[in-house]
Amino acid sequence: MKQINFAPEQIEQLTRESIYDSHPIVRRRCLALLLKAHGHTRTQVATVLAIDVSTVRVYFDLFLEEGIAALKRLNYHGKRNALQEREEDILAALEAKPPATVKEAQDTIKTATGLHRSWTPVKEFLRRNKVRRRKMKAVPDKGKGDAQEAFKTGTLEPLVEEAQRGRIHLFFVDAAHFVLRPFLGYLYSRTVRFLKSSSGRKRFSVLGALHVVTQELVVLSDHAYINATSVCALLQKLHDANSASSTVPGFALSARLGQCPIPEVRAGPGESPTVEYPACVSAALLS
Repeated sequence: MKQINFAPEQIEQLTRESIYDSHPIVRRRCLALLLKAHGHTRTQVATVLAIDVSTVRVYFDLFLEEGIAALKRLNYHGKRNALQEREEDILAALEAKPPATVKEAQDTIKTATGLHRSWTPVKEFLRRNKVRRRKMKAVPDKGKGDAQEAFKTGTLEPLVEEAQRGRIHLFFVDAAHFVLRPFLGYLYSRTVRFLKSSSGRKRFSVLGALHVVTQELVVLSDHAYINATSVCALLQKLHDANSASSTVPGFALSARLGQCPIPEVRAGPGESPTVEYPACVSAALLS
């Protein structure tokens, strides 16, 4: 049996490491050497720590070779992570068909790679790769990029140029609909608390027209809905406001409000502007 000699500072360090080291294996190794320093045999150390005598012999050999530093060195690097090895394939499959739950992610991974993993490693894989549960958002599905680009370059930009030169008045018209409803938060309470709110759905609708050049805003508001009559009332208000102008007012409705053709406002030199409404707008004005 090899003789082991302990210096006082080594015994002090073994005592400290056997209590405060973060890893349980390191604490057990240091405790085995500490028991040896206090005169216990290898068999007694194995009995106290409930480990095999050959394991105690390995601890002693480590200490004889490199001291306490060898006891604190852990060469275990964990099991190979098959999920990380197939990371690119798994992420591509998840992007192609985003799962709604971790269970669905497990099935997607198994289908793409043949790897079946439990909930915990799959959840950890998603967290490590910043694949989080995110709320979906809606986008309009009726957008026509080519038509919009053609309208922008062929119609809108020439009109903006005309407005900047002072030859026409150009307005952008749109509406906003505000709904009066309570904001329900969380309170610490022994019972459920109720907040009085309006019955049904109360709306506050705002219809506005923004001048492209002057940034002047003309607004109509109502507690009802925005319909053809509301749009015609706004157009009439804009017409009255610009009736003394010798320039030609023009109006550009938003996509939602532009259900009818845009009325034309014409004026000759020195004449008052006259509005030529399409049939749908004229009918709304006359009703």
